[in-house]
Amino acid sequence: MYSINEEYRYDSLNLETQKIYFTDFKAMFSFRYEFNKDSLVLYKYYTKLSFGFSKEDFTIPVGIFKFNDNGNIVESFEYQNNDYGKGKRLLTKYYYDTSNTLVSKEILYKPSNIDDVALDSKEVTYYHYSNKKLDSTTSTFSWTDRDKQKQSYTIRYIYDDNELISKSIAMDSLVTYYKHIKYD
Repeated sequence: MYSINEEYRYDSLNLETQKIYFTDFKAMFSFRYEFNKDSLVLYKYYTKLSFGFSKEDFTIPVGIFKFNDNGNIVESFEYQNNDYGKGKRLLTKYYYDTSNTLVSKEILYKPSNIDDVALDSKEVTYYHYSNKKLDSTTSTFSWTDRDKQKQSYTIRYIYDDNELISKSIAMDSLVTYYKHIKYD
């Protein structure tokens, strides 16, 4: 049986400072951030050497986040699985209503390998609220497979009173329950 475990660490501003993957090996990614207040852009960089990274990788942003004048994130650019230049590129656009509440986001996945252009994919997520608290999200993933057939599936996330994911329901049948652990 194959399993994946992921751990995340965040700073006091809720910015991801570390991501650890456990599969058949352990991969650790640590980050630092720089904010340009004139352009309202936040840049994310690696901080520690890990296998397969050069010193040059620390000077190139692995994430770029753009904000509007209300402080809402409106666009982000990152690499899937933190694989700078190796994983799929993720371009995310965020949409808000007139009260600055996030209503949807769209993620475009673009392969880094030019030969894999048929594997472009898209995720559209809609946010649902009850009494101004996040209640659930519905995400639809769509792509064209190698045989040029359109594919898609939907997953719904249900949130608890703290607005943390409590369970997900994928394709109306696969249910996953989540446990959140706070590290001091």
